[in-house]
Amino acid sequence: MASSARDRLSVIQHHLIARKADKHDEPSQTATTGTSCNSCNKETHCCSGNLSGNSGLEQCKIGWQAVSSKPGGSEPSGDVTTQTIPLKRQEILKWNGWGYKDSKFLVHKEKEYYVSFSGRRYKIGSMVLPHFATWVIDTLGVNFNDCTPPQPLPKPQDYPEPIIKEEFLNAVQNLGITHSLDGEDRLFRAHGHTLAEIFVLREGMFPRLPDLVVWPTNHGQVEKIVDLACRYQVVLIPIGGGTSVSGALLCPEEESRMIVSLDTSQMCRILWLDEKNLTARIEAGIIGQDLERQLQARGYTTGHEPDSYEFSSLGGWVATRASGMKKNIYGNIEDLLVQVKVVTPRGNVERYTAGPRLSAGPDVQHFIMGSEGTLGVITEVTMKVRPLPQVQRYGSIVFPNFTSGVNCMREVALHRCQPASIRLLDNEQFKFG
Repeated sequence: MASSARDRLSVIQHHLIARKADKHDEPSQTATTGTSCNSCNKETHCCSGNLSGNSGLEQCKIGWQAVSSKPGGSEPSGDVTTQTIPLKRQEILKWNGWGYKDSKFLVHKEKEYYVSFSGRRYKIGSMVLPHFATWVIDTLGVNFNDCTPPQPLPKPQDYPEPIIKEEFLNAVQNLGITHSLDGEDRLFRAHGHTLAEIFVLREGMFPRLPDLVVWPTNHGQVEKIVDLACRYQVVLIPIGGGTSVSGALLCPEEESRMIVSLDTSQMCRILWLDEKNLTARIEAGIIGQDLERQLQARGYTTGHEPDSYEFSSLGGWVATRASGMKKNIYGNIEDLLVQVKVVTPRGNVERYTAGPRLSAGPDVQHFIMGSEGTLGVITEVTMKVRPLPQVQRYGSIVFPNFTSGVNCMREVALHRCQPASIRLLDNEQFKFG
C-alpha cells in the first residue's frame, strides 16, 4: 500500500492518467494494481454499458442496471442474475450439515480405512486422501468401527405444526409475494451452523420452526411485509445465507405469535456500479461468490472474503459485522460500507452522504452493523470496490518452531508490510490443510 504522501500522490496520478487515456474506451478488464486511491464515495449512478464482450459473461448471465441513486428513486428493473444457490436450497445443499450435497468426505474400508472426497466442485473432488483416515484416528481419536449414522430427513408429519395468522397469510398472497408453508423450507431456515444446531439436525428436532417463509424480491416488498407484520403482530426473522454461528436464527420455543422467516436470497442484483468513485449499490441478499463473480467479470472486486463467503450474503456480512481473510488490504465490512438501507417497524433508516464521511452526530450505520437482524431488515448496501490486482502470488515459509513464527508476524505488523492475507499455522493445522 502507498505508505507516504508521495506514494499516495503517485497512485492518484497514475489513475488519473489511465482514466484520461481511456476516457473514450470501455473500462479495462484488468485493473492497474491491487491498491487504489481512496474513493470519494459520491452517490452518483453509473451507466453500466454492454458487457457482451466480457469473458464468461454468457455463462454468468449477468444483468446490470443503471438506476437512480437519489432517495425515493425508481425501483430497479431488469433481469435477475443466475444464482448459485436456488430458492429451494435443499435442491443442492445438505439439510443437516455444511455445504453442497454432492461434496463430502466418504469413509471406505479395505484392509485399512481410507477417506475420499466426493463431487467435482473442489480441487480435492473425486480424490482419495491416503493419509487422512490415519490423521483423524491419531489426532481426533475417532473409531470408525463405532459409527452412528444421522437420522433421515423428517417426514412431512414430523415437523411442528405452524401457527398461522390467516389475515397475514391472505395479505401476503394478495401481494403476490412468493411464500411457503412446506416443512422442509421452514426447517432450512430455523437454524444457523453452530455445532449445537447441526447436532440437533442429526439427532433430534427443533421444538419451534418458522411458521411461514417469504421471499421478497426488492426493497418495496420488504416494506410491505414489515408493515403487515406490525399490523397483525407477527414476528419476523430475517435470513440471508443461513451461515449464522450466533444462534440468531433460532425461534424462541415459548413464542406464541406467528413467526415468519424473511428470506432475502431473491434480492440479489447489483443495482449500479460507479466506476469513477469505485462504489457499487447492491441488494442485500446476494451471496458472496455470486457478487465476486459478477464484479470480477467487470474488472473489480470487494476483496471481502469471510470463511463463509461461498454461502453467506452481503446483508449477513453487515448484520454480523463480518471480517474477511484479506482485511489487511481491503478492510473489514465496516471499512467497506458506504451506505446501508434498512426497513424497520418505524420506517426506513438510511444515511445519505455524497462525501467520504460525516462528522456530525452519531453514525446510525454502526448501530446496524452487528445488530443480527434485531433492528430491521437490511435491503440494500452501497460499498467500496477496487480494481482487480494485476498479480496474485501465494507462498509459504517454514519456521523451526512456533515462537519464531509469532516473532515474524509481529515484525510484519510493526513494519506495516502485511500482504492481503497472512496466517500462522501450527503443525496439526498444517497436516490437516
